[in-house]
Amino acid sequence: MNISIEEMRLLAQLSRLALTDDELKKFAGDLCALEEFSSALLPFFGPVSDTDEPQGLAQMREDIVRAGLDREELLALSRLRENGYIAVPCKVREV
Repeated sequence: MNISIEEMRLLAQLSRLALTDDELKKFAGDLCALEEFSSALLPFFGPVSDTDEPQGLAQMREDIVRAGLDREELLALSRLRENGYIAVPCKVREV
């Protein structure tokens, strides 16, 4: 598999990555190497169709709509409130 720089640029754009042309070339080569490696594993595991899934995954329980808490009841249970919302302490600080 050969991936062009334009295809790599589109992939980077979809991934919201700002890459230089040198980085695009490097990652295109890395992606090709990854595809070659995964192709080398194919004889050991056989082809896998796009629809394969773990057993029972498609058997999901039915959604049941249940009454929730009233907004005021929920806010009353919260220790910190601000402007009608539940407030949480900030744990992440900008450096």
